[in-house]
Amino acid sequence: MWRVRAVFILLGLWFLGPNAQNIAQATETDSSYLLRLERASHFQSVCILLRGDGQYHLERHEYQAVRIFEGGLDADELRNIFHIVSGNRLFYLEQKQIPDLMRKSDNDQVMLEIHRPGTWQQLFFPDSASRDSFRDAMDPLLKWLETVNKRRMRKLSEEAGRNNCLPPSKPEFAQRGEVRSPQSMTISSLPGNLPPSPPPPPPQTYIVQMTDNRMVNYQILVSCLLVETSGAYHMVKQSKSYNKRLSSMVLDGMLSPPELGTLRTLLDAPDLANQPDENQDPGLVLTGPAADSYLTRLTIPRAGKTQSLSAWKSYRIINHTLSRSVDDHSTKLLAPLREWLKANINEKGAVPTPTPQNARCAPSE
Repeated sequence: MWRVRAVFILLGLWFLGPNAQNIAQATETDSSYLLRLERASHFQSVCILLRGDGQYHLERHEYQAVRIFEGGLDADELRNIFHIVSGNRLFYLEQKQIPDLMRKSDNDQVMLEIHRPGTWQQLFFPDSASRDSFRDAMDPLLKWLETVNKRRMRKLSEEAGRNNCLPPSKPEFAQRGEVRSPQSMTISSLPGNLPPSPPPPPPQTYIVQMTDNRMVNYQILVSCLLVETSGAYHMVKQSKSYNKRLSSMVLDGMLSPPELGTLRTLLDAPDLANQPDENQDPGLVLTGPAADSYLTRLTIPRAGKTQSLSAWKSYRIINHTLSRSVDDHSTKLLAPLREWLKANINEKGAVPTPTPQNARCAPSE
């Protein structure tokens, strides 16, 4: 019965356009799977694995409980899912087009994997705001998942059916290592000869990258700054209070040669340049009654290497207990840089931007 139904579905897809035809070709082999969809928030998640013939496997993961079900879609419902995933909106979507902000609007994560010809298209939406530009395609899929999740379905035991909605794995053979013929061996590869010099490091495109996380009056503020070697800078600021939506601001500008020169001098100061690399203390927490607790990270390219520094003014968790005093680490070291930023970067000129480009101030490759 399922095979007959699948034949009618696939025949109907030829009228939906080339994207649907490509998906049909991808799902008509190895019994195949059409998509995997998962929605997760806090301590619960729902996932579904849908086959091209309409049969599906669904799992509900809650705290200390997993429920597993299986069922099937009718022809019209399956045809509608084919129509959604074959639309241009999803077919040409790439992960780099999905916003990944420093601060998340909520904990509503969605993972979507669609079987395309010869591969799986994998998309991850880290929060609900990241789906804003794609709601015409994603909302119908999530509504469908919600509908299927409420149905009465055949229940399986956890031991018999749990697979995290993953398709059966396929064995892959290890790639055989390259076997070089005598003719392909260079002089430097022969015994007694030095290996070739390593390639030069990639050209330096920026002089500093800075991220800042603050808690001010119980409001979380995050920002990042990237200053390129040309003097161009890019800043993103985000804030979110407990009862308001996430807001984002962007500031782009260009430093003058004297301003850029002063910044280079500050970054090359011996106290800063000779500071050893360090990472954030995992026990830090931006909370409590402190008027202004923060964590700052600096990344500075230096002669083909990258220096990573951290400074903070924050409470710490010691033996599962919040410290009574604030830990102040390397804040005086960054004081000259902060003064320079106040004098040369006019943050009041930042423009509200719902989905900022380069939201994490990543340097260009």
